[in-house]
Amino acid sequence: MVKIEKKFTGDYVSNISMLDNELRLKDSFDLVGRDLKIDKRNAKLYFVDGFCKDEIMVKIMTYFMNAE
Repeated sequence: MVKIEKKFTGDYVSNISMLDNELRLKDSFDLVGRDLKIDKRNAKLYFVDGFCKDEIMVKIMTYFMNAE
């Protein structure tokens, strides 16, 4: 196993780009990333496709989007 030493920065776009690359989001059909807006702040939810029912994911995303 290869250990990857990456540091998060204060820049959201840079951090999301790094996570997307490390998780190989574009190459994998099993991993999914969904962009959200939580109380006027950008966020991204990563999850394994098919790991839980779609209805549960919709409820989680709705909860986060309505959070204040």
